[in-house]
Amino acid sequence: MRIKAYNPILAGQLSREEIDLCSKDHNRNLNLVERAEEVQVKERKKPKYTPLSKRQDRPDAALWLLKNHSEFTDGQISKLVGSTKATVSLIRKRSYWNFSNLKAKDPVILGLCSQNVFEKSLERAKRRVEREKKAKIKEEKMKAVEQISTENS
Repeated sequence: MRIKAYNPILAGQLSREEIDLCSKDHNRNLNLVERAEEVQVKERKKPKYTPLSKRQDRPDAALWLLKNHSEFTDGQISKLVGSTKATVSLIRKRSYWNFSNLKAKDPVILGLCSQNVFEKSLERAKRRVEREKKAKIKEEKMKAVEQISTENS
């Protein structure tokens, strides 16, 4: 179990005046402010365990994602299927040691990720692609403006 640092003054459980009064009078007990709220402690994500029988499915799922959704980055694919970026990169380059035996399979059907997680990451990948397209168009416009201004001078 992890111990979480907690400041009762910032959380609104104690006031600075109450602490000062108690430090001057050693017989006095600290009184908490009535509106003490429950502290939300985020659970750390634990590494997802994949059974031995499903580990051979990871490269198949990565291949499916590369074929059907090329907008995913290697990092996104590795998070979805529970593999490494290096493995996904090798599959993308077709130099994975067992590439000839891989069969593209949907990671949701294989149970490597949920449909919700898949859809959220697909949406994120599409937004990233759109941002990159807009940035490229903006860059091309800037180059064209610079070229026109140098021709006119």
